[in-house]
Amino acid sequence: MKKLVLAGVVSLVSAVTLADKPLTIQNSTPATLGTSPNYVSNASTQDQNKFSVKLGYAGNKIDSDVYARLNGFEIGAAYDFSNFGIWAEYENQEDGDADFDQFAAGVQYKFYNQNNVYVQGATGLGYANLKATEVDGTDTYKLDGDYLYIPVTVETGYMFTPNFGAYATLGYKWSFNQNLKAYKNGVKVADDKSSTSDLHGVSYGFGVRFAF
Repeated sequence: MKKLVLAGVVSLVSAVTLADKPLTIQNSTPATLGTSPNYVSNASTQDQNKFSVKLGYAGNKIDSDVYARLNGFEIGAAYDFSNFGIWAEYENQEDGDADFDQFAAGVQYKFYNQNNVYVQGATGLGYANLKATEVDGTDTYKLDGDYLYIPVTVETGYMFTPNFGAYATLGYKWSFNQNLKAYKNGVKVADDKSSTSDLHGVSYGFGVRFAF
């Protein structure tokens, strides 16, 4: 923007200065018909690629009262205004008996972005639904819970090309129980909204990122 403003000022000053001088005509060879001038862009490819999507593995080690190690996948999208950006993602994780669907959105900030390597931090707010089933003899027990969670993540990535790269993440999730319901043989036997059913734990993942 500063270069454009400076060019406009120089053009204006030149026009005023040369207004009273005779016009000098210089002979030159016209450009060949059908050719176009060569433009050189000073904008980097990384700055041009504002939008990106990622796909990869996502894990969560719950270290609350109920220990569990969940594994699954994540798919997300982000838009970078500069170093600051916004993101949204979906995760699905399970451990055999339990299935954890998670939707989140938030903000991110790049602390480092040089030589095709970037490091960024992210945080936000998400909603998750937990479903679990366990069979004990002739009885079937089911859990259905709603959670609000706060993820905090550090992501490191390497862009092999301006449009393709790989990433790895490490973070923590605070998942707060909103309403955990328990069923026995299809009949509700408990309705828990206490913090004893919170599911906090370490999050981690890796995958590929595509930039556009």
